[in-house]
Amino acid sequence: MVEMMRNKKGLTSGALVKIVVLVVSFSILVWAFSAYLYPMLKGGISDATCQQTIEMRAGVSGIGAQSAVPIKCQTKKICFVKDKEEGCVEFKGLDYEKVIIKENYKENLIKEITLLQYDAWKVLGEGRLDYAPSEFWTLKTEKSYCAPYARLAFSQELKKEFEKEIIFSYEFIEYQQKNLVPDRKISYFRFLYGADSLSDVSNQIKNEKGIDVAELKFDINKQYYIMSIAVKETWFKTIAGGVAGGVVSAVLLSTGVGILVVGVAGGGTIGYLTSSGETSFMPPTLIEYDAEVLSGLKCDDFDFSP
Repeated sequence: MVEMMRNKKGLTSGALVKIVVLVVSFSILVWAFSAYLYPMLKGGISDATCQQTIEMRAGVSGIGAQSAVPIKCQTKKICFVKDKEEGCVEFKGLDYEKVIIKENYKENLIKEITLLQYDAWKVLGEGRLDYAPSEFWTLKTEKSYCAPYARLAFSQELKKEFEKEIIFSYEFIEYQQKNLVPDRKISYFRFLYGADSLSDVSNQIKNEKGIDVAELKFDINKQYYIMSIAVKETWFKTIAGGVAGGVVSAVLLSTGVGILVVGVAGGGTIGYLTSSGETSFMPPTLIEYDAEVLSGLKCDDFDFSP
């Protein structure tokens, strides 16, 4: 009597199952190493890994389920320089990338920062994925869920090029409205915000808060995050209830579109927020790397490792 079926090479069906299990397990280990461990050993986590884990978290539902899916993302450190021999003292002792800016310093700096905003928005799901855990919103609707994609600093040599030249925050908007994203027939502005112009919210914050976005300045002597945030309407009410002229001001229109102005004292940056169901997203925006600013934004969770 044959106790167990054998194939032509004499392997039992049980042995075949074990081999299949081992192959699958090995494949999972290889994937985990390439996606998580290897990039971490090299000192960084790739955009692809970050994007995959964000999609995985957004794809599950149920209280506690999303928190069980960790986001594997790391805040990039970007040093803008005139020459590859330069560096940023702010990143001393840290691993960071260099981006060389040559000639036409203002235009090329705006271009490179816009490209980072574009990359960040692709990684973060373009406002279609609510990667904040559902229980976060249950407990902290007045808070914001912040995702700092990159931290920016500038070499001393590059800073000297801007001693007599001012970068206004609206110049980023103008560049993004006039230039198209790679391989697509839409502007960077439309890709980020889903519109060709958001002047109506700019006018409203001027009328309600007395803030003229045309006067806001980008200060190259400071560090900045390129950061996206996810918020609920109650967050807007909390921020809008603050004192005009403070660190952060915000206005929400009935259409679900809002505007955020950060660092309005002596300069500042502009962030527009677009609604996606019950959650509003601010596409990747320049946010001053400052504890007071982050506190003003009511940032609560940072899934991106520093």
